[in-house]
Amino acid sequence: MQFSTCKLFFRGILLALAMLAAVAAALSAQVFQLSKAWELGRDGEAHIVGKYGTELLILQVQRGDKLALVARSDSSLEEVWRRELDLKLEEAMGATSGAEFRFLLLPAAQSWALVQARYERARTNIVLQRFSLKGEKMGEERQIFSCKDRHYLLRDYFTLSDDRTKLAFVMPMTLNELYAGVCDLVQDTTLWQVQQERKDWDLLRGYFAATPSNAGHLYLCFNENSQRRKLQQHRVSVWQYRDGDTMGVRRIELPLPDVYLQSLKTVYDERNGQLILSGFASSDDQTADGFLYMRCRFEQDSTAPASPPVISRVTFTQEYIRSATASRKRRVSGIPNLVARQIILRQDGGCLLIGEQVAVKNYELNTNLFPTLQQPSAQQADYWVGNVVFAAFHPDGQLHWKNILHKHQHSENDYAQYSSFLLLRTPSALRLLYNQDIYNGTPLYEYSLDALGKEQRRLVDVRMDKQLLKFRKGLQTDANEAFVFGEHLYKVYLVKIRY
Repeated sequence: MQFSTCKLFFRGILLALAMLAAVAAALSAQVFQLSKAWELGRDGEAHIVGKYGTELLILQVQRGDKLALVARSDSSLEEVWRRELDLKLEEAMGATSGAEFRFLLLPAAQSWALVQARYERARTNIVLQRFSLKGEKMGEERQIFSCKDRHYLLRDYFTLSDDRTKLAFVMPMTLNELYAGVCDLVQDTTLWQVQQERKDWDLLRGYFAATPSNAGHLYLCFNENSQRRKLQQHRVSVWQYRDGDTMGVRRIELPLPDVYLQSLKTVYDERNGQLILSGFASSDDQTADGFLYMRCRFEQDSTAPASPPVISRVTFTQEYIRSATASRKRRVSGIPNLVARQIILRQDGGCLLIGEQVAVKNYELNTNLFPTLQQPSAQQADYWVGNVVFAAFHPDGQLHWKNILHKHQHSENDYAQYSSFLLLRTPSALRLLYNQDIYNGTPLYEYSLDALGKEQRRLVDVRMDKQLLKFRKGLQTDANEAFVFGEHLYKVYLVKIRY
């Protein structure tokens, strides 16, 4: 009798665990909804403005310069209305590289804005045009930044503050001179702008990051004395611009002896009033062999001395390096091609660093069958986007946990637009969605990470036929919902992901 009772008891426990596992799987499962395809053309583009009520606004660029605002239903993904915009895009200056700046899309609560460059004689002007949610112009086009000479612009020159109300534009003009400015996107006015030249600057090798705060302050970071031939100590200098007064600029130096920066990301922590810098470092200037976490704070009183910074470097273990490189050597020097992608802030002042392995190989393809004839070769580019690296830091710089999520993506001549991943911050976990590889009909996979960095990988049970999804340009609209675009033969599909 006792044996039967125990047997029933354990059977009940197993049944309950199975039910809990089924419920957890159902809660973590995602639902993919695919729209009907629409033509966009060879040079067309589609960009998600945002979700407003039950409509998703999409900005379409067709035939190079014509713009249209399209609203699609959140539930059926069908087109609700379309409006051709009374605005043409300027052509990007210089060669196409995939990193050039053409325009910037800035969504707001009740409107959205388009920022682009206009060249007039010997000046580069950055202008802003605001639109309503129905695609109507709200006022005239405004000039928010202006600098001398005509410049080739990159997307990295523009940075938004945490609350997306301030836009910073920082551009190296010469080896020792830069332009910097901050615009208020609530009033669409320039807060300040300045051109500054310093003989000790080396903007070709030294400058690497600009970060605005919600208050309109700007933090410029410089990598100084990083060349082996220099006898001075390597350091990172942080400059704080509160306004256009170059005399009121403040500076903090972060010494990094015997360390070479491989890639670094910066973000301003509004909650704790500090600048956080995190990325990857090397001891031999070749490949990354450790994590780097730094934070510094400028006091509100400009006469008060700055608080002591926190600088922490955590070296990779050999086990960690082998996991990323799949090398069988007894000793491996580091992890190659690591790029700092994103920093997620913690409330206590710590952060989560996310990096990815990215490599680009440019070469010429000689298609000439007759070597004696002089014909130009075709320019080719191979893109490889690999593993995703995570590192969580406490505010004192101690490493909380680290992990590597393995993937392999290879493509040609596409600027890696189908590679990388979409990061979703859901209530239960961090989720990464990505294409297994870059070809039509490739399987989709998902990694999920809990608060301690424990990962789970699973195949997404959805058939995308021949569409390739652009995960890296996806948009998360709420805690359990995101939208991405799929493409096939110049046709565009809108994909809704719901947890």
